[in-house]
Formats: sequence, C-alpha cells, structure tokens
Amino acid sequence: MAGIANIWFRMNLRLSAFLTRKGGIPFARAAQDKLGRLGARAVGKRVELVPCAFPQFEAAWALPQGYDPAGGAILYLHGGGYTAGSIEYAVGFGSVLAAATGCRVFSVGYRLAPEHPFPAAVEDAYTAYLHLLDSGLTPGEIVLSGESAGGGLCFALTHKLKQLGQPLPRAIVGISPWTDLTLSGPSCRANRRSDPVLRYDQLSAYARMYAADDLKNPLVSPLFGDVSGFPPTLLFAGEDELLLDDAVAMAHALERAGVPCELHTAKGMWHVYVLYGVREAREALHRIVEFLKENLAVRAAAPAAEDEDE
Repeated sequence: MAGIANIWFRMNLRLSAFLTRKGGIPFARAAQDKLGRLGARAVGKRVELVPCAFPQFEAAWALPQGYDPAGGAILYLHGGGYTAGSIEYAVGFGSVLAAATGCRVFSVGYRLAPEHPFPAAVEDAYTAYLHLLDSGLTPGEIVLSGESAGGGLCFALTHKLKQLGQPLPRAIVGISPWTDLTLSGPSCRANRRSDPVLRYDQLSAYARMYAADDLKNPLVSPLFGDVSGFPPTLLFAGEDELLLDDAVAMAHALERAGVPCELHTAKGMWHVYVLYGVREAREALHRIVEFLKENLAVRAAAPAAEDEDE
C-alpha cells in the first residue's frame, strides 16, 4: 500500500499540474520559483549561496558547510520542460543537493523557450562548464546532474563536448531525464493515467517550443546520439511516469556502448520523485551520495532514511 505521504503528494501534484495547464507558462514559472525558494530555505542554515552572473544567464554556487574545496563540484541543470525554471528554482534543489552530499553545487538558470529556443540552453550549459574549467577544476572533478529537461541537458551537453573534442565530465546523475523529445517511448502513452505530473500534449508543446522540428538532433534528444565514451552514469525514474522509458532507453544505449550505467526505477513513483520528501527520495539521495563518493572526494552523507511516510 502506498504511504500516506505518497498519496498526499500525488493529490497535490495532480492539482498543481491542473493549475499549470490552466495558467500556462507564466503560472508554471511562478510555481517553480516558489518551490525553489522553499527548497533553499529548508537548508539555508547549512548552505551559502554565492551568485555568479553571466552575460546571457544567471548562476549561483551552493556551498555546504565544511565542504572540501579540493573535492570537486556538481554542475546542476534544472528541469521545467525548457520553458520554466529561473535561477531561483535552480538554487532550490541545488542547495538540497549540496546539503545532502557535502559537495559544492553550481546551479545554472539557463535561458528558456519560447523566448530563447534551442540551442540557447545547451550553449548556456556549455558556458557554465567552461567557467568551471576556467576556475581551476579539472573535468575529472566535475559531475553533471539534472532532473527532467535538465537531466536530458546533461547528456546533450556531453554530446556537445564530445563533438567539440572537449574533455568530458567525471560522471552524470540523471533524475527522470527527458532524453527523447519526440516522445516515442511506450511509457509516454502507457503511463498517461498514472503520472500525476506530466501530460503528453503538454510535453509535446514544450518540445516544439524548444526545438521546433529538430527534435531528433542529439543536442535536443540525446538518446539519438552516439553515447560511446560517455562517463559513468546514475539514473533514476519513477515507474508511473511518462518519461520512464526515456531513462530506460538511455540506460540501454549507454550499456550497449560499454558505458557503466546504474538505473533505479521506483515502483509507484512519479516524475522527478527524488525531489520530494518521501522515503524513496531519501533512498535515492543516499545512493547519489555513495555514487559521488565513488567518483568525487565528498565527505558528507545524506540523512538516514526514515519511515514516517509509511
């Protein structure tokens, strides 16, 4: 039986999704910014935010207490269908990620469609990555992480780096990554009723706003690119979400290319469930911490899982 917290989250997610459809992109942007402020506030005493302005976009460091400057960094790319999510939203989960892992996180508020369609998001992610290199970090000290569109953007950025002959990051952590903007995965239709967050028609509209008819470009839909040589990857997806097969197909592509990949699919979970305070999310954060310990020098560990939502 689903935990009480899970049921409560599902009800509220469905309501939020309904309001977003009615309010459109302006409502979605305002709602995501509010979520970001709540996330940053929840860990505010443990994380310092340091803004970093670029000509085209905003970014910020989330520095956890006692972090090791020699321990590398996470480059975090937020979700929002490429149409929502300012720096306020980005630093929300970026701060949570920093507090949970003890690793500094560089959150990027990349430009959004429809005002700034593809390739704006990829270009901003690339600029942020070069900034980390220019600041003294080596590629082996950088992990890319993102959820939903941001998760797909992590792979799109890696494709761009590979195309340009640039060094690739140490690892990738993708949470419900949107890797196929053509929406060809079977789960995009099979999970229409079970996903409380996403709607097929809405995702299709976002995809067109972002990339028009160029949806099979690997820098848009990284699933269609050559992933050989990609770094070790950790993936999460909920079994009830539309984008389940985006993660599954990407995991299979990486495995076929000989890339170490670990995929976790959570029964009864929805899109980007890792961002919510349920038991399954805490378990996922713990695995992210362990993955970072395997790939970066991190000191902290996520809080012990509790079963209060049972």
